Amino acid sequence: GKTDVAGVLAKKVEQEFPGSEYYIPDLSMLSSSSYKGQDVQMLTEYTQAICKRAEDLAKEGSTSGKKKYLVCFLDEFDKIAMESHGLNKADSNKTIGALKTLINSLMEHDNVILLSATNYPELIEGAVSSRVAEKVTVDYLSPKQIITALTDHYKNNTAKELVSPSLTDVNNQKLQEICEILGNRNHQMEYRKLFNNIVPNTLTRSPENGKIELRHLVEAITSPSIARELHLTPDEIVRLLAIVS
Repeated sequence: GKTDVAGVLAKKVEQEFPGSEYYIPDLSMLSSSSYKGQDVQMLTEYTQAICKRAEDLAKEGSTSGKKKYLVCFLDEFDKIAMESHGLNKADSNKTIGALKTLINSLMEHDNVILLSATNYPELIEGAVSSRVAEKVTVDYLSPKQIITALTDHYKNNTAKELVSPSLTDVNNQKLQEICEILGNRNHQMEYRKLFNNIVPNTLTRSPENGKIELRHLVEAITSPSIARELHLTPDEIVRLLAIVS
């Protein structure tokens, strides 16, 4: 989901501007809702380190004549950017202040791209949110999109001799029929969890030393636990199994 999008953007920058770097600070110890006196210090240290690396990359780019970017990704942004009320509001304001300093400092460097992600955008403190230049919503994947992702996975991460072409060819008529049945319905299950359920379920259905076939994928999708997550009706399950029978 969000982290994958950030990774793709960073990779694109690295491809366009060789020598660019991708940095993900560890924010797991920070939380504006449970201030313990270390948040401001750690954010200050992050600010100094990121700015220093950005300056070094700028110098390297100036010397080589090729610009180098530093892509910085702040995951679970709400941990430090959440607007707080009540007893810990004063401490939270200190953390928010340090975060705004970090953002302002990075904005002074034209070779820094700052990305952040949160599941709770409505909780982000107003002054911090206003500093975000572009906001993108990453919605839940539809089952059809998940199947497409699965075929890409098998195509790129599994030995070709172990995978049937029926499973990786997006133009395969049966695969298209499967996607048509699944449609674009929304589901509220995390993509990563669903993906991690389908892949091993498919693999366990393929014979040892045999090819992974399209029917193995369909059998996995129509298994009780996954069918329930996808909200498949009995009629849809029958139609899916009929395609590969």
